[in-house]
Amino acid sequence: MISTLNRINGRHAVKMLANLKKSMLFLILFVFSGLTCAQDFHVAIARWDPFIMITKGKATGISIDYVRELCRRLGVNLVLHELPWLRAIRMFERGEVDAMVNLYFTQARTSTMTFAIPYYENMNMRFYTYKKSGVRIKQHADLYQYEIGAVEYAANYPNFDLDAKIKTHATASDEHALKMLLHHRFKLIIAAEIQMDHMLDNSDNSEQIEKLDYAPSQTSAVHIALSKKSAFIKELPRINQYTRAILEEGLIESYAKKHIRKHTKAHK
Repeated sequence: MISTLNRINGRHAVKMLANLKKSMLFLILFVFSGLTCAQDFHVAIARWDPFIMITKGKATGISIDYVRELCRRLGVNLVLHELPWLRAIRMFERGEVDAMVNLYFTQARTSTMTFAIPYYENMNMRFYTYKKSGVRIKQHADLYQYEIGAVEYAANYPNFDLDAKIKTHATASDEHALKMLLHHRFKLIIAAEIQMDHMLDNSDNSEQIEKLDYAPSQTSAVHIALSKKSAFIKELPRINQYTRAILEEGLIESYAKKHIRKHTKAHK
């Protein structure tokens, strides 16, 4: 009888030990999967110097540094999708990517996207023409007499975007707008000052372009926005928290100093 009990207890102990080993293995796999399988955060980007610059397939710039640091703090893998502007915004609206950077807030855009707090503020919009065009703008109403090159679906500043009297010619990008201006397809283009000045500083045609003295009083701010179809929409509070911390730590200022070149050419 004692021998039989011992055999039963022995088999029970072996079974318990096997179950314990399975439980420990499951726990180890669970822990390591959490450490190594971070979620992918898909962000659509389109060239917009000096916020997004593409050189030999590598993306750099103020917004790239920002979103890399944001993803590091969120604990997610950043996956960048370099696309033309219009394709990027359409994919974003359809929820095929999680987010976009370099976006200005407009009420119309809130139907498909949710904006985090801005990470770069006081963006000045300016008007550019070709030398000896004869264009002179002293007040907003003077804009009515010209067709103005403006990037399709891009936001500029409210008084411009909402004024039905202003005539615009849609362009695919700021580079496209500048090329058309150089070919005198129209006399004026509108662009973010920091962006167009940076582009002109790296252009062989900069001395042919003039930045007008007229400067709109309204400014804009740059945001990261989340697609309302993205699972990351629930992370908006943390995205705002980390963006605020990145600003308070002076990181955006350091990114700007690294990527913005001094504007010294004739377009000034």
